[in-house]
Amino acid sequence: MEFRDISQKRTQQKEGRREEIEARLLEALSEEPPPSMRQMASKVCRDRNDLYSRWSELCRAIAARHADYMRERAMTGEVWSKAVMLALLSIARLRKRDLAVIHFSGPNDLRVDIFPKGHATPAEVIACASFFFNGGTVFEPWMKKALELVDESQFEKADVICVSDGISDVSPEAQTEWTKRRAKRGMRAYGALIGTNQGEALLDEIGDAVFHLDDLRGDLPALEMIFSGV
Repeated sequence: MEFRDISQKRTQQKEGRREEIEARLLEALSEEPPPSMRQMASKVCRDRNDLYSRWSELCRAIAARHADYMRERAMTGEVWSKAVMLALLSIARLRKRDLAVIHFSGPNDLRVDIFPKGHATPAEVIACASFFFNGGTVFEPWMKKALELVDESQFEKADVICVSDGISDVSPEAQTEWTKRRAKRGMRAYGALIGTNQGEALLDEIGDAVFHLDDLRGDLPALEMIFSGV
């Protein structure tokens, strides 16, 4: 084979690869959920900066679509989590049960609001409902704190409900300790996933049931199931 033939073949292969990548980027504009450019770079096995240099308009459109999705998801997740919290506070007040709300995010982000017998002043309710960590889904800190609270007599045979919109990892040691102490103290645990299936397997492993919350009308059965158990 002559050198010219080899060169032409390589040129055709490169052109075919460019067309393949461009087609994949175009598909990403209609993909659900919208992927990030980091994810796209991994999928097509190319450096992200290289993609931007060759298909700048396509990459900016993909990035903007993903950013809009993440903003909407964060807002939806926050609204749902606060709605569930307020409903549980109302139930706790009616049933004279103690309620602890554990806000969690990153590895060092943890805040606890405790409402004895479900009682709270309007200012305390507003402070709890308006508080929000900016992103992050780390489970182990809240799991450890929940176990500490359950060890207190006021939270004997507690119901734990984790409301989350993302995936996380829990070490085997932490999961084993959680399972052992949960059984010992008669805890029930539920997971509520907001707008995603990510994290379902983990919540299923550390709890008794997992529910999905996406829209008010469609999620009424899930909400009734959660609240009927507390």
